[in-house]
Amino acid sequence: MTVVELAPSHDLRHGLETLHHALESIDRAPANDGLRRLETSFDETTDLLGWLSATPADAGRVYWRSRDGRYEAAGWGVAQAFDDETTEDPESCLREIAHRLSGAPAGVRYFGGLAFDPASQPASEWGGFGRWRFVVPHVVVERQDGRQRVAVHLGTQADGADLARLLDGVTKGEGTLDYAGERFHEPDPMGWAAGIEAALSTFPSGRLDKVVLARRSRIGLARSLDPLTILGRLRAQQADTVHFAVQPAGGATFLGCSPERLFSRRGGTLRTEAIAGTRPRGATADQDDTLGAELLGDGKERHEHELVVGHVRDAVAQRCEPFEETGRPELLRLRHVQHLCSRFAGTLRDGIGDGDLITALHPTPAVCGLPVEGARQFIRQREPFHRGWYAGPVGWISESGAEFFVAIRSALCLDQTLWTYAGAGIVPGSQPEAEWREIDRKSRPFFMLAEAP
Repeated sequence: MTVVELAPSHDLRHGLETLHHALESIDRAPANDGLRRLETSFDETTDLLGWLSATPADAGRVYWRSRDGRYEAAGWGVAQAFDDETTEDPESCLREIAHRLSGAPAGVRYFGGLAFDPASQPASEWGGFGRWRFVVPHVVVERQDGRQRVAVHLGTQADGADLARLLDGVTKGEGTLDYAGERFHEPDPMGWAAGIEAALSTFPSGRLDKVVLARRSRIGLARSLDPLTILGRLRAQQADTVHFAVQPAGGATFLGCSPERLFSRRGGTLRTEAIAGTRPRGATADQDDTLGAELLGDGKERHEHELVVGHVRDAVAQRCEPFEETGRPELLRLRHVQHLCSRFAGTLRDGIGDGDLITALHPTPAVCGLPVEGARQFIRQREPFHRGWYAGPVGWISESGAEFFVAIRSALCLDQTLWTYAGAGIVPGSQPEAEWREIDRKSRPFFMLAEAP
């Protein structure tokens, strides 16, 4: 790959104009390895999500904001892509990406993700996503540790793309959300109870220790709108989560505000988490503390959490030397719910790549169950909808690092329909009504939007 760094610009519009003019005077043919990059920094602060919302949706868009807020990226178009049509499986896809990134500048990132169950064909509403897909955007605007830059990539799918189309999208007002009709759940309460009873019946035989069942809720919109407007509302509500959006060209948009890190890699350092066990937040500080103490002391919730901890610990121990983990679980407090959380960190063994990590860690028992394959088979048979990318890994990869979150607290938006997804871990002692209330709480960020005037 080759990189051309241009003189700094004073704002995003000027940066886009600088790149546009530079493209007129260079050879647009891609480099031998298939990708070229031109970039410029700029000073004036820009609402990246607002800018992306104003760009044409026909070329595809991606958005990512890290949980700590230190990194944010808005990408438009596709310069290069690897998916289930160009690679045999997720592991070969990620190996090809690692090969392409070898020797590349730190600024080049592939954004994308995988379906929860890459072995199954996605339903029609997930058209364009594929079972896995990663892209280098044609244009990407990034903010990292307070510094901003805009870059254009010339690659196999972006030759001749016109940056002038983006110059009117630097500022945009926020749209309004109008919802129509009631929510519809799949499964309904009766089907939900039947699924849990079926899961409970497997536990005495030892076939399953845990299975995570999900619910999809359909919300009708009074009119079509840019899904990034929804993400903007979620971002304002949900601090301490990662915010993401993936929109293939001309298709649906998958978006969310996930608290659950699958892993992050900085060079050879790995960090990952185990999150399971849920209580609502309290109306007062005292009530919040009481609910948190109940969660920490609840045998069923601790058992569910330990199943996830064991899975993550085994995966980390086999791939890191040395590694560390927190002892007693901590409370991860979000706006509407609080979870049990255990954290791990370690130094990766030689030869361990991002594909190895995804294969080892996904799906976690927090979104699938144990044993993994038995739980996934149960989900295929019992859930009345296809999960698509819900509960799959979403994130980015560069040569120097990678970050993936589990795509929970998420929704798929297409035309005038918003499908929201949430799941609950079923273990011995689970009660259908209590688990239904739990997924209501997890879905509340989206339901609050629907309740907004």
